[in-house]
Amino acid sequence: MRPYPAHVVSRTMEVLASNPGGLRLMAGMEDWPAGQRNVVRYVFLHPTARTLLDDWENQIRGCVARLRTLAGTDPDAPDLTGLVDELLLRSPDFARLLLDATAGARPSKGATLGTSP
Repeated sequence: MRPYPAHVVSRTMEVLASNPGGLRLMAGMEDWPAGQRNVVRYVFLHPTARTLLDDWENQIRGCVARLRTLAGTDPDAPDLTGLVDELLLRSPDFARLLLDATAGARPSKGATLGTSP
């Protein structure tokens, strides 16, 4: 894959694989354990993300919209609810946007994002 940066992510944006360049695209993520590397987590929780990403506010809105879309198809998925619950506790920005009905796509009727059964 060299010299081109690349990473492979899951539906919840867990980094499943990357080459060195792909990991360096998100400065500082390489310091996180492999099991904690997640693009959404990075965007909301890593201090470098705010300065690294152009139009950070728009980027975080897109992340919330993506998670809402996933909740519409599989609201009780452990990978999704675990990530959402973590971000609700650790990121005021995530909590604010999750409650904001205008932040990206609206959740499907009956979908409750961030609640466990």
